[in-house]
Amino acid sequence: SSPIVFAQTVNDLEKRYNEVTYLTTHNAYNSKANHLKLPNQTLSIKEQLNKGVRGFMFDVYQLDSQVVQFHGKKMLGTISLNSSLQAIHSFLKEDSMAVVTLILECYVTSDAIEKELKAANLFDLLYTKTDSLWATIKEMITTNKRLVVFSDNNDASAEQPWYRYAWKDMVETNYSVYSIKKLSMDLNRGRVSNDLFVMNHFVYSWFFGTGSKRKSKKINRSEFLKSRIEEVKRVYRRTPNFVVLDFYGLKDDSK
Repeated sequence: SSPIVFAQTVNDLEKRYNEVTYLTTHNAYNSKANHLKLPNQTLSIKEQLNKGVRGFMFDVYQLDSQVVQFHGKKMLGTISLNSSLQAIHSFLKEDSMAVVTLILECYVTSDAIEKELKAANLFDLLYTKTDSLWATIKEMITTNKRLVVFSDNNDASAEQPWYRYAWKDMVETNYSVYSIKKLSMDLNRGRVSNDLFVMNHFVYSWFFGTGSKRKSKKINRSEFLKSRIEEVKRVYRRTPNFVVLDFYGLKDDSK
């Protein structure tokens, strides 16, 4: 059976940003659709958005004069950050109800990210948390501030309040997992009291340390996914905000 799709709906309009669950893709850019070697996904960013993905994990590097994305080693193939951001801009322009989140593993400066967001015409859509509470989805839609950006690089200036240090707001389950049996509720980065819960739900291939399509086919099934979400609820008494998958949309793969 196919994975559960999580994205904000009309029923979520009165909920705050941190009260909604978002389907999220791990190394979202690293896709078979982009002809990258050893991919984590089969679908393009546009296809992922169309199928309900609302959270995107990007690894961002500086390569010569260009800001690019690649997983681990550039020899496996690169894709410009701009191409992914342009796809998100087009989607947000078409769907005025959508709220999208970027979670960056960042090896470039906050200034470089700001430049890329401006080049993709996304800067005016950036959401800034101004008080102790997150805005409701309805408020984000009404003000047209529908793109939230987190980074593991804590280098934002005072003039970049939209650029949030991920581990100030988030807590995550462990992601260094090479066996389905080792998927657990153990926490990695962030404090358990943080507002946002990231449930990493992917298993690496042991030989290459990359995404495993075979294992993803098993753990992305609705029954398996539901059981793990219920475990988060039971152990931490909260619903995960970001459910992070490899190979989302396997049913669309020709193989």
